[in-house]
Amino acid sequence: MDFLTEYRNNVFTRTTTILNKETFQPFLNYSGSLDSMGGGFILLEATLIGGNAPALLRLYSDEPSMIVDQNRLPGNFNINDSVALITEIAFEDFTPIKLVPPVIGNTLDSGRVWYNLSGSSNVAVELKSYAIRDIGDSISGNEGLIISRSSVPTSGVVSGNITSPKSFLILTGSASRQSRLRLYSRPYTEIPAAESTRPFTSQSNSGSLLIADLVFDSASFKYPLVPVLEAYTWQSNQYEVGNNQVGYYLENTSGVVGDVTASLYIYSTED
Repeated sequence: MDFLTEYRNNVFTRTTTILNKETFQPFLNYSGSLDSMGGGFILLEATLIGGNAPALLRLYSDEPSMIVDQNRLPGNFNINDSVALITEIAFEDFTPIKLVPPVIGNTLDSGRVWYNLSGSSNVAVELKSYAIRDIGDSISGNEGLIISRSSVPTSGVVSGNITSPKSFLILTGSASRQSRLRLYSRPYTEIPAAESTRPFTSQSNSGSLLIADLVFDSASFKYPLVPVLEAYTWQSNQYEVGNNQVGYYLENTSGVVGDVTASLYIYSTED
């Protein structure tokens, strides 16, 4: 069962309008917050309904991210690593933009979604979303995935599997030391061999079924995954079955031989 179908009978579609309340020069930001999206949500569609195109909307999980990122110009994708950017949507005209796949957002700041809206005067944007009422707000469905290996060499990569739900969302990640973690929808014995040596700057082969490629620069920081990452497991390349096994490569990048533990906080969507 796909993720949207899972929740379709338990949540309702929300329509949210962001309307700037000031007249400003083109591509100066109007910033604010929304409390109508829900603590967790699935963004389905965005439409420019007022003002003039082009316009640009950026959504964030917390207020500090909105403040830090408000002066970044359109077309500049050099985003500070502290910015919890959920999505960036550029409007070239008034045609509704259907987000495929949908964007999954989880708020970090009292359930509010923060935004920067840029464009000509009186720009208005309409968002359509599903609320996920219990994501991050309830212990139901939430759990941790722990990957722990001993005496990992400074230049070595270790691999293995962890047991997981067949489908889940990854909300946060952390590690006991500087490291790199790659997660896959198949057991590690089925991951292409080239993946074990692939540089972070190189794109993964589409057949590897890579879920996430995470770099932990600090051992004292819990990294929120923004936007939230959706993950599935596969059984002999059959999406419908799922084998509850996530393969991984874990690399010690601290420069010191030692134990490495990576922790993921997830929300199970398995039916």
